[in-house]
Amino acid sequence: MNVTDVVNSTHGAELMVTLATFAGATTLENVEGGVAATGGKGHPLAPPGCLTLEQGDFLPWDNPDNIVSRSADYWISTILIGTIVLPVLFLLGVPGNVMSAAVFQRQGLRDRINLCLFTLALADLLVVISNVCLTAEKVYRDLVGFSGFFITYFPGITGVTWVSQFLSAVIASERCFCVVSPFHAQKFLKTSTMAVFIFSMSAMLLGGMLAIAGPKHTAVCMFDPETNNTKDIVYVTQYYQDNKEILDIFDVFFYATAFPAIFLVVVSVTTTITAVKLRQARLWRQTTATTSTKTSENDKENKNKLSSKEVALTKMLVATSILFIICLVPILMVQIATFLVKDLNYDGRYHNLTSVLWQCINTFRCLNSSLNFFIYFHMGSKFRDTLREIFRRCRRSKE
Repeated sequence: MNVTDVVNSTHGAELMVTLATFAGATTLENVEGGVAATGGKGHPLAPPGCLTLEQGDFLPWDNPDNIVSRSADYWISTILIGTIVLPVLFLLGVPGNVMSAAVFQRQGLRDRINLCLFTLALADLLVVISNVCLTAEKVYRDLVGFSGFFITYFPGITGVTWVSQFLSAVIASERCFCVVSPFHAQKFLKTSTMAVFIFSMSAMLLGGMLAIAGPKHTAVCMFDPETNNTKDIVYVTQYYQDNKEILDIFDVFFYATAFPAIFLVVVSVTTTITAVKLRQARLWRQTTATTSTKTSENDKENKNKLSSKEVALTKMLVATSILFIICLVPILMVQIATFLVKDLNYDGRYHNLTSVLWQCINTFRCLNSSLNFFIYFHMGSKFRDTLREIFRRCRRSKE
């Protein structure tokens, strides 16, 4: 019988353990031999269909080699992040993204960048809602009971996280192209083409995660012979067992590692180029401002320069790209660390550290999806004017 590991998947915020089959019985085992849940014949007192918990020296969260204690994991993951940080980000992110979407819709979706930012606001809204709901289910599980609905359906919805990352990369690339060659950007980047591209790619990213994570987990009962109690736990489905190798390739390699790495590189490179070009444009404007005469050559060159409004918009989007980079770097570092450190998983020696790190990942994801509104409001004068106009219209409609 092969010892099984926890899959450090893109949505692994629970004790997710893969399955091995032995003599027709479904078996779970801890790497250290501390905990095992056995199906098949099971314990004679176990209810029909329940797994049986077999305890050895210790459970994963009580492993003496844990760098983080179980109590520290509880206070950081559950109390600090689960009940304070994420709810605050939820209160900031939901209304912020709703207002952002309303502003960009009001400004007109026929404009290419407005369409991208409108779609990003909707994706970020779903990122915040899905991640906070999954965390809340885990935090309040002991009080309100186990929710098989969230475990079964919500992990797939977290695919909007990669939709948000993809849209951030598209926006950074669009701005870079506009700064490097405004004339060609206006000529080749059509709104209709951009709409088809972002919606088709977003559908593929979300649909892929729904196909991978949606049918992966389920809720089953587990019988503890020492306490004679049963408890619902997160378990993997037969669908995952039958397709484990191919699903793990897409889940762990592509979604958890490759896609974030690609998006991070794209945003970092394009943002750097954009920042350099903006600095050159600022120096060019200062030079031309001190020149009293305008030649035809200057007029021709001026056509290939951004307007002051475009420069302001680009600076705002550079700020959002910097936020994206700051939030994505630690997420990618944790995922790479799970490949390099064998026991950095939910079934290894560092179970509690893994729990804290995954909660930090959820926090960074929500942070990136919650703060764009404040950047738009602080740096975008047109954004502020449109938002005030929307509020004025709302007040008039109530009068």
